[in-house]
This record gives sequence, structure tokens and C-alpha cells, in this order.
Amino acid sequence: MKRGKSIVLGLSVSMALLFSACNSEDSKSQDTTVNEKVEDTSKQEDNSSNQESDSSKPTAPEAVSLPEGFPSEEFPLMDGAVITESRLHDDGDMTVAFSTAKSTEEVKSFYRDVMQSASDVSTEDDDYFIKGKKSGWETKIKVSPDQGDASKSNVVMDLEKE
Repeated sequence: MKRGKSIVLGLSVSMALLFSACNSEDSKSQDTTVNEKVEDTSKQEDNSSNQESDSSKPTAPEAVSLPEGFPSEEFPLMDGAVITESRLHDDGDMTVAFSTAKSTEEVKSFYRDVMQSASDVSTEDDDYFIKGKKSGWETKIKVSPDQGDASKSNVVMDLEKE
């Protein structure tokens, strides 16, 4: 009977060791699988963060040019002007917006001189407007300080065919 108990005890211990070995192998393979998934997820996150950082990089603005047929001799842009918007409307009217490193006082003076030969000239000083008719165009020019840097100016010029 002792021998029977020893065999049963031996089989039980063997089975326990066998099951624990199987479980540790399963556990190792599960750990490996989990680790692989974590690594894949990390790689995906790294790739997505690289993609996000690529798309969030500032890009150089595209060069904007004057509308075709813009009468630049009659309505010149100041030296160093950076055109930010340019539109040729269906009816032939034009809008040009630009920024300049010049002060609003310099810009106002420049466009006062430009509009000196115009008729029906009127001005408003709050956000400086100058309106008038010149060379077949009804013209409105608005000069305002740049919101980010008051030493710079923004200009919007609307030209409507008379």
C-alpha cells in the first residue's frame, strides 16, 4: 500500500511539474505576444507622432503675385511689400492686401502722395482710409498697424472699374 501511495504521490508531483512547465511556457509565449503588441503599438505611436510633427511643421507661404492687369504704375506697392492676398474679381475689380515693415505714418504719407492727382479724395483717420477716383478706377486704400507688431503696417487696396 505504501508503494501505491508513493506511485500516486510521484505521479501527482510529476503532473504538477508538467502542468507548471506548460503554464510557464504558455506564460512566456503570452508575455512575448504581449511584448510584441506593445512594441508594435509603440512603433505606431512613434510613426504617428512623426507624421503629426511633419504636418505641424510650418511651411513657407506660397508666393502671391498681383492680379493680371493690375495698374501698378498708378497704384504702386511700397518697397518691401509682401503680398498676402490678391484677387481678380469676375467683374474686373481687384483687391490686393500686403504687409510692410514701414510704419503706418510712412504708409499713409506714401498713399496720400499716390492719390494726390485723384479726384473725389476723402480720408478717415481712425483706421486710415483714403478713397478717390484715379485712372478709371474707384480706389479705396486702408492702412492699419500690424496686430502683432505696431511698427509694421497692413494695407488693403480695392480697385473698382468706373
